[in-house]
Amino acid sequence: MKVISLVLCASVFALVPRLASSAAVTPTDRGGTITAGGTAQTVMALNTSRAGCWIQNPANAQEDLYVSSTASASTTPGAPDDADLAPGAVWSCVQGSNVIQSAISVNAATTNHAFIAKETQ
Repeated sequence: MKVISLVLCASVFALVPRLASSAAVTPTDRGGTITAGGTAQTVMALNTSRAGCWIQNPANAQEDLYVSSTASASTTPGAPDDADLAPGAVWSCVQGSNVIQSAISVNAATTNHAFIAKETQ
């Protein structure tokens, strides 16, 4: 019975997709501040080696942060190409099993608005 159980477990394990081996990754810091309020700035350039990234509007922010991976981020709520991040919200470039590798821009109404951003390769 033990042999059958072992063979059955091995067979099931072979059918289950294996997770990619995880190596220690140190994210690159891409955070900073908005240099000119109301003007989009590139926070991450196009990167075909990008494996992941995220951008956060700090919880103590006084306004929303806008993120775009398809155009220059605006400060217009509901703009079709922007993610509108309320204070504390996070945007990820990992969408399902896909990683957005295009350039990513951020924008906020106020100069010196801080944002947190990390990128992995």
